[in-house]
Amino acid sequence: MPNLIPTKFLDFKGLERNSNQPDRKSNLRNVKNLDTHQKPGTLTLREGYDLRYSAPTDPTYLRMENAEYVSFDNFFERIAGTGTEVTVQVVKSEIVAPTVNGAKLNTYKFRAANIFVRPHWNGSYWLDAWQWMNEAFITNVTVAPDATYKNKIQFEGYFDDLSQWTILNVSKDSKLPVMIIRTDQNGSNTDCWTSYYNSDWEVDDVLVIMRNYIPLAYQIQNYDVLRKEISFHRVFSKMRIGFGGKEGRLGYGVEFIRRTFNLADYAFTNVDPVLVGNEIVPAAKGDLVLEPYTAINDNDYVFSVDTDTGLFPAGTYYFRATVVLNGTDELMVAEQEVVVASLSKFRPSLKIR
Repeated sequence: MPNLIPTKFLDFKGLERNSNQPDRKSNLRNVKNLDTHQKPGTLTLREGYDLRYSAPTDPTYLRMENAEYVSFDNFFERIAGTGTEVTVQVVKSEIVAPTVNGAKLNTYKFRAANIFVRPHWNGSYWLDAWQWMNEAFITNVTVAPDATYKNKIQFEGYFDDLSQWTILNVSKDSKLPVMIIRTDQNGSNTDCWTSYYNSDWEVDDVLVIMRNYIPLAYQIQNYDVLRKEISFHRVFSKMRIGFGGKEGRLGYGVEFIRRTFNLADYAFTNVDPVLVGNEIVPAAKGDLVLEPYTAINDNDYVFSVDTDTGLFPAGTYYFRATVVLNGTDELMVAEQEVVVASLSKFRPSLKIR
């Protein structure tokens, strides 16, 4: 198709009505570069462009099978450092267990719409390399929660530091995410300390460990969206990716966020000596993150509050959890009333179903 000078059709539906003409219909089919960042009702055609970088791969662990590189766009991030132009790539694939010593760790797999960015913020500067935003490792429990310290497990394979990543035990409850506090290498396996005690976890349970937690059901649903239904929307210093354009369909947001973690007490009486001195860790972290956004239903969240002996007097206490969408809209997603008859302390826990 010849290069097109910038042209605007203010009535795209009118163009569609006329597309029964053979030449018009052919032209429409061959237009591959549509600028969708316009007001509704406006279609802008522009000259073609090429991907700045080679497509992302996973040569070490071979976790993506039947990969299809479906779409990409870029945005300018203005918050971290001096900011930079970030390329965003969407890759559909099946996620399989890593290959370690020439063999897959297990046969579990799931489908996902994977989001890659380049360059990415590594905590200090922009690193010119791909980062898989919803990166996942599928592995197995090799040592169940420690009988003494409870929050310690071991899983197969060593994949560097995974602190602040999320674990799902898909053999027990694929909807209950647990945050990783710390990981250490133990031979060819990994010792792992989590933020929640799972008394029913057992050896050989299958784990999915994710860099940025996205519910598996949402990832599978977005995988099924057609290529033409994936759209990019540039918002100030961030990118939003819509899948399907349907009400309630999950979308992803890629943005730089400064977060503070307060890992207090870990909800255990006996703290592993490895963690002593870190019972309360206010740790600020700045990073590019991948977040889901959609219409939120309070049934998506479970709010529980555990109690123990502490300093708060007997009485009734109320806890509420809210989320902020689009930087402005705040919604309450869960609340809980707790009645205590003696001096107490509280450990509220918000979980996604």
